[in-house]
Amino acid sequence: MSEKVWLVSFDTDRIKDYVFATSDLKKIRGASALLEELNKEKTLGKIREIYPDLPDEYIIVGGGVAMTIV
Repeated sequence: MSEKVWLVSFDTDRIKDYVFATSDLKKIRGASALLEELNKEKTLGKIREIYPDLPDEYIIVGGGVAMTIV
């Protein structure tokens, strides 16, 4: 019997509405920085916590979207 493989996808809805809710450049940059933290630190950290041995090639994180093969 072969091992099952799953594609898991996460998506943050309405990112453009969040980032561009204001025309204030500092606030736009701040919102972008928060999304970057969510993507690169929080989401990736949680995936690594659950699947510590998962190869980097199996994880895509960015732009409010994360996908991984598990």
